[in-house]
Amino acid sequence: MRKMLMVMLMLMGAGGAWAYDPTPQLIWLLDASRYNQDSESQMFYDFTGIGDQNGDGCDELLISQEPIIRGYNQPDGWWANCVELYLGNRDEMSNEPAYVFEAQDSLESLGLAVTYLGALTANDAHDFAIWTAKYWSNPAHPNWDRRLYHELRLYKGGGGRFDLEPDYVIRQYTDTTLADEYEAPGGIFPEDLGRPCDLNGDGFDDLVVWLNDLHGNRGLTVFWGGDDFDITPDLVFADVSGEVETGDFNGDGYDDLIVTGNQINFFLGGNPPTCESVLTIRRDQFEGWGFDLPTGLLDVNGDGCDDWTLGMHRLEELDTMPWFFYGGDSLDAEPDYVIPTYITKICGGDVNGDGYGDIITGTNIWFGAPWFPESGRYFWREDSLSTYDYANGAYFDYNGDGVFDHVIKGAKRLPRMVIYAGSRDWQVGVSNEEQPIDAFPIKLISTPSPFNSSTTLTYTLPYRGQYELGIYDLSGRLVRALAEGVAEAGEHSVVWSAPGSGVYFAVLEVGGEGKAVRKVVCVR
Repeated sequence: MRKMLMVMLMLMGAGGAWAYDPTPQLIWLLDASRYNQDSESQMFYDFTGIGDQNGDGCDELLISQEPIIRGYNQPDGWWANCVELYLGNRDEMSNEPAYVFEAQDSLESLGLAVTYLGALTANDAHDFAIWTAKYWSNPAHPNWDRRLYHELRLYKGGGGRFDLEPDYVIRQYTDTTLADEYEAPGGIFPEDLGRPCDLNGDGFDDLVVWLNDLHGNRGLTVFWGGDDFDITPDLVFADVSGEVETGDFNGDGYDDLIVTGNQINFFLGGNPPTCESVLTIRRDQFEGWGFDLPTGLLDVNGDGCDDWTLGMHRLEELDTMPWFFYGGDSLDAEPDYVIPTYITKICGGDVNGDGYGDIITGTNIWFGAPWFPESGRYFWREDSLSTYDYANGAYFDYNGDGVFDHVIKGAKRLPRMVIYAGSRDWQVGVSNEEQPIDAFPIKLISTPSPFNSSTTLTYTLPYRGQYELGIYDLSGRLVRALAEGVAEAGEHSVVWSAPGSGVYFAVLEVGGEGKAVRKVVCVR
């Protein structure tokens, strides 16, 4: 394992040339200190973009707050969270919410999670949900944490459809006597709401939550999106629970699910989706390491498959780092790279609008490109950002310029939230700074992989010039130089036979200006 980590970090060492200095532009800052925040309150409990609700071309931001921030709490309790909706704006976003969802009383905990549901009820919809819980008694009571029910409130959004009243409510009681009375037993858990996904490929996003039936039935539950959407479950992954990440990881046009509980399971979308895990990762699978949460990314290297990361930590040390995995026809648990950061939970998006997924960890951005990770990492640090500890995915455009923006939440001691504008000027590419990223399409693929004895490496050169193609093992040793010299622009291929089973890396270098790396696996 130590060898594997060393070679991954070695391959991450190279950086791409910048065609523009990507100093981010701050477009919004919400500072909670002006609300006289109590030191024990948690600012920005949860937050997400929710698409363009008012039709002005700018996406909106939904934030769950503890009530003490704005004084929405009732006299007899403090659990009455509020949820605030901030409107995007082409000129300047306001620091005052346009709408506020308030708890019905002091015993309702509103906004334990907020999530974007996408085109759930219509093709052009921007639907979203707010998760809440109702408590039996006053928080001062010894049994204050006994929940009466869980409730998921769904709102139709986009195209001027939005209002403060939910269009659908999924409620499940946590008490068996009330469940019998209301015929709605069980629980709903907010951490299991993934970003929008279309599992069956019908063009509508689907709702995925974990429902817990008091009669003993539990599992990940899917509600098909559509013009005829209803709150009757359509598909249940029995006895499957945990955090959900989504993406089209095998490139077949259907979104897939990564579910993390006691272990990680991959379920492939389709018509119908598969209810059997195609890849299972156990917690004891990596000697000396434990895993945290995976993150589904966009397609980082442009091969048509979404990619993903997995937060990892040493069991006996403080070392933490995310492992990066390429998507593909054959999913596996062998990391392709180790991302050199000490933040295990990262997020994705596309902050420079080039069509390649980017990797974001607070104030670090790794830009996607066909030759990722040599496309480079950008890091900025300001004194005001020194304790920012959580970034939201860059999947929303708050200033309406056509590029996704980057939202960062401050740590507890720095109750702030900021939005940095994405920019098409952030280009990573060759040493010629006048040449955009799309003009340098280095591509390298391996077919098949995994393979039994030999695989065909197909690579595309952007122009006639010097190149080298070699195979390296996990220790970084050159196993074989496959091709080198001068070649014409276009597609080329070479067949390689592995000396034995194992994980190898094919490395293509072109004119000293770009590099592509592809993992190849031989199984005999």
